[in-house]
Amino acid sequence: MLQLWETSTEEVLGLPSKAPQKPPVKVTSLCKACPGLTPNLRLVHSRMKLNGQPARRGNGQLLVTAGPLTAGELYEFNQQVKAVRNANISASSHRNEFKHKMDVAAQFLDEQCIYFPHQVDFRGRAYTIHPHLQHLGDDVCRGLLQFSEGKVLGQRGLYWLKVQGEKPWQLLATCKELYAAISGDPETFVSHVSVHQDGSCNGLQHYAALGRDLEGGKSVNLVPSAQPQDVYKGVARKVQEQVQLDASANNKLAIRLLESGDIGRSMVKQTVMTSVYGVTYCGARDQIRGKLQELGFTQEEELRQMSNYLTPIVITKMGDVFSSGRDIMRWLAECARVVASLGKTVQWRSPLGFPIEQPYRKKYTESIKTGLQAFSLAVTEHDYLAPVLRGKQRSSFPPNYIHSLDGAHMMMTAMACREAEMAFAGVHDSYWTHACDVDRMNVFIREKFVELHSLPLMDYLVDDIRSDLTQEDIKALEKSRMQFPNPPELGPLDLEQAYGRRWRDTGAASTGTGLSRRTETEGLAVN
Repeated sequence: MLQLWETSTEEVLGLPSKAPQKPPVKVTSLCKACPGLTPNLRLVHSRMKLNGQPARRGNGQLLVTAGPLTAGELYEFNQQVKAVRNANISASSHRNEFKHKMDVAAQFLDEQCIYFPHQVDFRGRAYTIHPHLQHLGDDVCRGLLQFSEGKVLGQRGLYWLKVQGEKPWQLLATCKELYAAISGDPETFVSHVSVHQDGSCNGLQHYAALGRDLEGGKSVNLVPSAQPQDVYKGVARKVQEQVQLDASANNKLAIRLLESGDIGRSMVKQTVMTSVYGVTYCGARDQIRGKLQELGFTQEEELRQMSNYLTPIVITKMGDVFSSGRDIMRWLAECARVVASLGKTVQWRSPLGFPIEQPYRKKYTESIKTGLQAFSLAVTEHDYLAPVLRGKQRSSFPPNYIHSLDGAHMMMTAMACREAEMAFAGVHDSYWTHACDVDRMNVFIREKFVELHSLPLMDYLVDDIRSDLTQEDIKALEKSRMQFPNPPELGPLDLEQAYGRRWRDTGAASTGTGLSRRTETEGLAVN
């Protein structure tokens, strides 16, 4: 891999090119036959006008024209120069990072087994401690790593190998494994490659389960159907319908957008995926702006207008699909607002009993004077005496609570796999095991999800928050006439009947890791 990259000057399977991009040239002297006239190389796009007249299609090329650059053309030129510089800086960083990963891999190449110690963040999500070569890394890291202990493929392992591997280096590793497997008897082949099972927009799955949202649950595959559902396609379809409706009303932006092609899932995927984790309107607009650039929109003003037009449509259509999820997000934010109004941080315990406290406090500088000198100390957000950031406590609580649920779900699934003597590795909502064990792991994933959401989690959350209040806090709330809102009403989704039916019928359910409701002092425990 390293030799292939080092000997090529082009981009190789997603790795950055070693040759930097060259910035565009603004002015040059080409007209030797025309003394005294120095033409300019102008940045001409298919939608740019020169001297009030539409330019011939240049597809972003530099065309020779007479006269100085206009203010608009100079702005476009500077934007392209900035983009090239940023691309070169990013490519240089990626090249150094790639070389570092390869150096680490070379050091461990002859080891029989490598261990990755983990740590959890304040929400209970697990991360590897090693910063470079680890399975939470990029495609290169995942393509280099495999399970140290192999397992025979058996009857179903070859099938799962065939559907594994999407990105270049993971695909290459899987192809090499497949070739070795089919060169002999596939069922007896000992495989080391990990096969991944990813959640269908995991955050939205948790919101749908919390609110027992039947329609939302269907969109994220909590309800069995003839074909897997794609929530991103569903939202994109609704956005497309709205844009077509606007275009029929002679909306120029909608017409221009439809001329560039249909609105696909890639346009809305990032925004839908991050909406449950607290993406702001500005953040969503920037995401959509990036996708518009990929469609060929390059002029700054057009990008601004188009992203401002499309962003509220995407957000509205997401709310239409997951109305229950939006209600729960608002409820969580309102609970956090009440707590923060008391000058307290939001605290709760995960379904596994893990204590969680949002660490968002104000950072400030404290000046200290002595008889000899004066100096300043920076007080960080980890200082429990610092005032809380009320807005941050409120806006971060919904995504942090969902993160605590998916962290608990991963731990429960990992323990079930361990009891079944199966290998397990996880990246938040992506679970990995040997090809022969994927079917059993899928049973555990569904079983533990149902077990998790069979608990009245929102009621438990309110109990956790209230238990942290003192009598003075309660009196302050009564005086200000603030109170915790009631949890949203639950919908008709029955996880046992819908999501749980398939794993019950297989007879492969795990036997342990049951959850029991905590008492005042015990905490919710894993038995």
